[in-house]
Amino acid sequence: MESTSTTDSQITWGVFMNKIPFLKVGTGPKILVYLRGGPDLLLSVIANPVANGKSKQKLITADHTMYVLGYQRDLPPDTSIEQIADDFAEVIEKCIGKATIIGNSFGGLVALPLAANHPAIVNKLVLTASAYQFSPSFVERLNKWLELGEAGKILKLAVKMNDFYNSFSMRTLLKLMTIFSWPKNRKKLNPVSTAINVFRNALEHNGELVKYLPSIQAETVILGGTKDIVFSQELYQETASLIPHASLVLFPGFGHEMADEHPKTYRRELQKVV
Repeated sequence: MESTSTTDSQITWGVFMNKIPFLKVGTGPKILVYLRGGPDLLLSVIANPVANGKSKQKLITADHTMYVLGYQRDLPPDTSIEQIADDFAEVIEKCIGKATIIGNSFGGLVALPLAANHPAIVNKLVLTASAYQFSPSFVERLNKWLELGEAGKILKLAVKMNDFYNSFSMRTLLKLMTIFSWPKNRKKLNPVSTAINVFRNALEHNGELVKYLPSIQAETVILGGTKDIVFSQELYQETASLIPHASLVLFPGFGHEMADEHPKTYRRELQKVV
C-alpha cells in the first residue's frame, strides 16, 4: 500500500497507493489527517519532508498521530475537487482509518465533499483558513496568478503566492527567500500544469461546493481570520451556518496564513478542537 522512508522515530514519509504523497508525525492514539493548501500542488509535501514534518510536529500533542496528505504529481485538466476528495477518502479508508480531518485553505475545499460523501471515515471536521468558495476579489487575483503559470513565468508566480501573508515584513522576507532558493526548489516542483488544471477547474465551479454543506454530519469547527484575502468574513459565516453541527471561531485581524503569522494562537486553538 505504501513506500516510506524514516528520518527518525517521529517523521515518516512516502506515497500511499502509488499516488498520494504523505508525511506521518507523532505516535499518539488520536488520528489526525491534515489536507494541505494549494501551494502543495506546486511543491509536494515530501519535497522537503523533514522541514514539513517538524512544522507539523509543533501542532500536535503526545496524544496525536498526524498524517499530512499531499497531491498527485500529475493531475489532468478535468480534475475536480470531488475527485481529489474521493482519492483521499480511499487512502484514509484503506491506509489510515477513521480520523479527524483538518482541511487547510484549498485542503478545506477538498475536505467538504470528503466529509459529506464519506462520513464513515470522518470523526470530526476542522477547517482552517477555509470556506466553501473563493471570495470574488481572490478569484480575480487567482486568475492573474494562473496566467503567469500558463505563460511559463513560474518564479514570478511563486513570488506572488507570498501575497497570502498580511504582514508586510514577512511577505517581503518570504519573497526574497523564494527568489534565493529558486535554483534548488525549481528542481523539486511538480509540473505547473498540476496546479493550473486543478485551480482552473475550481474557478469554473466556484461556489458549487455549497451543495455538500447540509450533508456533513460530523462535528465541524471552522477557524478563520477577518482579514483573509481568500475567504471573506461573510463566507466563513455562511459556511458555518449551512453545516448542521458547525461552530465558527473568527480572529480579528488575522489573515489567510494565520498558522505562520500567529503560530501560538493557531496551535492553541487547533489543539482545543482535535
